[in-house]
Amino acid sequence: GGLLGAVNPHLSIPLGYVAIGAGLSVGLAAVSAIGQGIAASSGVAGITESSKIFGKGILFSALPETQALYGTIIAILLITGTGLISEITGTTTLAQGLSGIAMGLGMGLAAISALGQGMVSGSSIGASLRDPAATGKGLVLSVIPETYAIFGLLISILIMLGFHII
Repeated sequence: GGLLGAVNPHLSIPLGYVAIGAGLSVGLAAVSAIGQGIAASSGVAGITESSKIFGKGILFSALPETQALYGTIIAILLITGTGLISEITGTTTLAQGLSGIAMGLGMGLAAISALGQGMVSGSSIGASLRDPAATGKGLVLSVIPETYAIFGLLISILIMLGFHII
């Protein structure tokens, strides 16, 4: 019993570690909202000068959001790959649980690259306002900081494969 009802007998310490990893992955990746805010604030400032910049502002503001998506993907893969939300649990090893923390932390920290991406995206909005031909170059430069998040996503997936989580 207790206040929360019966405890699922299939839950284990390794699954608790997986839950920590999933939380770290999505929680740290949510810092990308700061990068998105930086870019969006530049978009708002640009709109005061020309309403034509609105679409480009949305495009550049959306770029830092992808890091939050990567963190969420890793969290979902951890949760579903270990059976955390199903009744068929209890087979997750301690090594897999600890690797879940490593994956979540690695992905979450890599996703903080969205801060740099937000800065570049914000500058690109301003450059596009002054010279519409700068949009493409700004887009390319804005994507470069995201490569670190892609590395985090790739390494997390490779660790999952190595520990037979997915």
